[in-house]
Amino acid sequence: MPNQTTPEARRNTQYRYVFGVTFDEVLLKLEKQNGVCAICSKVLDSLTRGTKPHLDHDHSNGMIRDVLCSRCNNVLGYVGENIELLMKFVSYIQRHKENPSGDVAKSWKRLNEESLTTIPCLTQQH
Repeated sequence: MPNQTTPEARRNTQYRYVFGVTFDEVLLKLEKQNGVCAICSKVLDSLTRGTKPHLDHDHSNGMIRDVLCSRCNNVLGYVGENIELLMKFVSYIQRHKENPSGDVAKSWKRLNEESLTTIPCLTQQH
């Protein structure tokens, strides 16, 4: 029996317990995805925060899908895999990209001071 104290052994135990697959099977799936998240195409790396591979599954039927980055996996979890809600997110982003309005966040201003004059919505008088 492998030493359960190594990260690889713990990961393998977790995948076997939760999904019924080995970590090697997850790595094979990731290899078929060319090492990138199935949604955003970010390169996945088990040592870098935010890019750790997460095996995704359908919560309604338990079917294993693909390997995702932390962020994409979390988004699916937050919206409960609700396609209608995801479409509302898309509409919201599109609406604000097409018609930017409102004030600019103070922290963003500090970080981008020199580029503020090139953004049309920021040069308009309120």
